[in-house]
Amino acid sequence: MTKMLILILFMFCFMFTTKANDIILSKTGSTQLDGTYKPFVERNGAMSFIKVTEGVTFKISRFKLGWMISDSNDKEYFAVTDESTQIPGQGWDVGRAGVGLNVNFDLTFRASSNAQTNAFSIANTPSLEVRIYPNPTLGAITVDTKEAIQSLSLTNLAGQALITEQANRLDLSNLPSGIYNLTIQTKGGRIVKRIVKQ
Repeated sequence: MTKMLILILFMFCFMFTTKANDIILSKTGSTQLDGTYKPFVERNGAMSFIKVTEGVTFKISRFKLGWMISDSNDKEYFAVTDESTQIPGQGWDVGRAGVGLNVNFDLTFRASSNAQTNAFSIANTPSLEVRIYPNPTLGAITVDTKEAIQSLSLTNLAGQALITEQANRLDLSNLPSGIYNLTIQTKGGRIVKRIVKQ
C-alpha cells in the first residue's frame, strides 16, 4: 500500500513538473491515424501516446524492440526497430494493417508549457533506399540498394540472430512462418526492415 501511494505521488508530481508533449501524425494516408496523440501512462508505467477516433483507440507505444503505431483492435500500422526511449523520426516500416498507407508520414513533436508551445517536425524519409522482394516471401528474398551491401542480418522479434550474410540474397525457406527483422548494413548506413515469411 505504501509503495502504491509513493508511486501515485511520484506520478502526480511528474505530471505537474514536466511539459505535456503531444505528437501530431500526418500524411499517413489514413484520416483515422492522422491527428494529435496525447501522452498516456500505461499500467506498467511506460509512456505512450493515444488518440480516440470513432470508438477506436490509436496508440504510439514502445514494444520489445522498438516503437509501434497500432490500435485497440490489435492492428499494427507502422513499426520501427529502435532501442531509444525517444520516438524515432525515421526508419518506420509498414506493419500488417498498414499495407497501402504512406510510410513517409510526418511526425510533429509539440512540447507545451503554460508560457509557450514549441513544435518541430520530422518527415519519415528513409536514410537508405532499399527494395526487398518478394515480401511477403515463401523462401528467398533479394535486397537491392544503391550502395554495396556489407551485411544482411535476420533476427526474430525476440532479437535472436538467425541468418547473417554478406550478399544481397537470403534464403528463409527453412524458417517457420512469421515476422522477422532484417538489418541491412551498407557503407552509407544501417536500416531495419520487417520481413514476412509465409
